[in-house]
Amino acid sequence: MSQGSSKASRPCIVRKLGAIQSKTFDLAIVGGGIVGAGIARHAAAKGLSVVLVEAADYASGASSKSTKLMQDGLHNLQLGTIKRVQEAVRERQDLHRLAPHLVEAMTMVLPLRSRWQLQKFKLGLSLYEFLGRVGREDRRASWSAGTLAVAEPSIRANVYPHSLAYREYLTDDTRLVLLLLRAAIADGAEAVNYVHVESIVQRRNQYFLHSRDILTGAELDVRCRCVVNATGPWVEQALRGPSGVSKEHSQVAELSLEPDSSAGSAPDGHCMDVPDSAIPDLAKSGSDRLALSKGVHIAVLREHLAINNMIFLDTQDQRVIFAIPRGKVTYIGATETFHEPGPERWPEVTEEDIQYLLAPLSNYFTGKQLTPADVVSTWAGLRSLIREPGKAAKEMSRKDEVWRDEQGIIMVAGGKLTGPWLMADDVMAYVASALERELNKEDQPMALPGGDLYERFTDGGNSLQEFAAIDLRPEIDRIATRYGLGDAEAGRLVRLYGSEVEAVLGNAPTLISRSVYAEEVDWAITTDGALSLEDVLYRRLRCVWYEPTELTELLPAITERMAKILNWDVIEQHRQRVATEERIAFDLAAVPV
Repeated sequence: MSQGSSKASRPCIVRKLGAIQSKTFDLAIVGGGIVGAGIARHAAAKGLSVVLVEAADYASGASSKSTKLMQDGLHNLQLGTIKRVQEAVRERQDLHRLAPHLVEAMTMVLPLRSRWQLQKFKLGLSLYEFLGRVGREDRRASWSAGTLAVAEPSIRANVYPHSLAYREYLTDDTRLVLLLLRAAIADGAEAVNYVHVESIVQRRNQYFLHSRDILTGAELDVRCRCVVNATGPWVEQALRGPSGVSKEHSQVAELSLEPDSSAGSAPDGHCMDVPDSAIPDLAKSGSDRLALSKGVHIAVLREHLAINNMIFLDTQDQRVIFAIPRGKVTYIGATETFHEPGPERWPEVTEEDIQYLLAPLSNYFTGKQLTPADVVSTWAGLRSLIREPGKAAKEMSRKDEVWRDEQGIIMVAGGKLTGPWLMADDVMAYVASALERELNKEDQPMALPGGDLYERFTDGGNSLQEFAAIDLRPEIDRIATRYGLGDAEAGRLVRLYGSEVEAVLGNAPTLISRSVYAEEVDWAITTDGALSLEDVLYRRLRCVWYEPTELTELLPAITERMAKILNWDVIEQHRQRVATEERIAFDLAAVPV
């Protein structure tokens, strides 16, 4: 797969509705989150013809709303899932090899009140390090109260005389989805967003996905030989949809993946804004196999919670949450509670959620007592967990499950953000069986777009016995020099785009806020498949969450830039602004004005 930076050679996510109707695909994937994108990349690399169909924007469900931690080794040990700890090592190595810019090493600090706590966590981390083949530089270190006071001046060192520090890794969930899709496209796959699969009809050895373009209301059919339902929290509602005429009567059977929802046509061919009412949600009903867990995150300005590392926090109900510095904010999360209303793309963030996440802070930090009024951004996502009766959401395993329904559609549920390759391996066995063919074993996967900063791990990082992160400092310094940037600004760009920074910015980029360039908006549309203002602000640039103080500048500037590329008239620009402002207001509905 070519990783060149020229427009001609780079894989781009482009909606080609004609192309997806003109052929019969080996595999159709419904759902454009981390699971669907991982399967698409895996299947395309094995030589299958693949189409992925997403009813909203890519990663707009749970896949953009995680805590961004690659793994939580201590949590897996607490659950007793030793195998999961070992699998996490492979996940981390795979991602680091394929996209090193998406693997950001940070120190996790555990402030501890007593020697008993210190010994307990030392034992747990020792086991984690052994099972995870943790490299020397990533292993735990005991910090004295004095060391903690220097590293994290805002922590109450008198309350926490002991602490442990070890290395954890952050990733960018949405960018991982987009890069997997671009890699799949480079291998011949097609992907379309804002296309709703309303029903599936099976005739002999083929499936027909009756679909609707949400942006124009146009109807279209997609033909394939095998279907994977990777709709995440919605996967079981697909099973409960109307089944249409039975096979016994007419050789035709239907399976509704999502209920019908009307959508008007775009005026004069313009791209419509996409209100929630236009994006179909599955009927909310009980779940037999899955339990839905809601994870809420809140962010405050970094100056109000000034930390240098990730901080491990205990809650009153004996859960663990994290405080993590990112951009202009420090975010805290996540809650983990059962979500009874059923699948939702934008679960509500309540005042209770915010109070729960703020409550531990005064126990750990000096300075200003933070209140809900200090919250500047929030996000909430739903995770589908395999139901384990009698267990709370925090006690359930993150394992995945794959099965086929009575009509041969492959269903995927559960799983974890950084494990798309392992889940895709499981799914491909079902796909091979459904297609009745052997699938070639993929050679060493090539780097994801922007991930070719280094061809291979260094000797330490390439070893299966020990993991070590590649240092991105030389690339960050190079980009800083190239564009006259500070360390933080260059680091943001390298973490987002990897080796493609110069392809994104060109020779003389134009700032449209303190942090964001106009050329990044262009890239979001032409390369990363964004179609709405919300797509860019939330899932391509992440400004709503990490740079909320720049929104006043960015909203009009990005709208104007997108209007030129997508030919929006004044009415459409207004619709886009209103829709995005309403989305932001919904996120902050529980925050006092």
